[in-house]
Amino acid sequence: MLTAEIPNGLTHPFHLHGYEFAVLAVGLFKRGQTPEDVQRELRSGELKRNNKNGPPTFKDTIAIPSTGFAVVRIKADNPGYWYFHCHFLYHLVSGMSVVLQVGEHHDNPPVPRGFPKCGDYVPSD
Repeated sequence: MLTAEIPNGLTHPFHLHGYEFAVLAVGLFKRGQTPEDVQRELRSGELKRNNKNGPPTFKDTIAIPSTGFAVVRIKADNPGYWYFHCHFLYHLVSGMSVVLQVGEHHDNPPVPRGFPKCGDYVPSD
């Protein structure tokens, strides 16, 4: 995909905490195309995958084109609450983020004894 094809040449650097993911495809939505259409095209082989020369690339950050999409696959084996967000500060604070919950609360490992909590930090003079 050429930068000239991306509206305003803008891509959103999305970062996922706690995981790496396989990038299966990245593209621009066509007029009227829905996320369900993209899933159908991926399953049928119509959607061009990124891994034509081998296995998919693994990353924790990806550039998603403006008005576009990325298809990623993660192995959800790290229980907890993980932040997925755009690294542009304005986009982050305006809500371009999501928290992924992996597993249930009881699946999370126990907090280590003496682990600091919010409000525990007292700066030295």
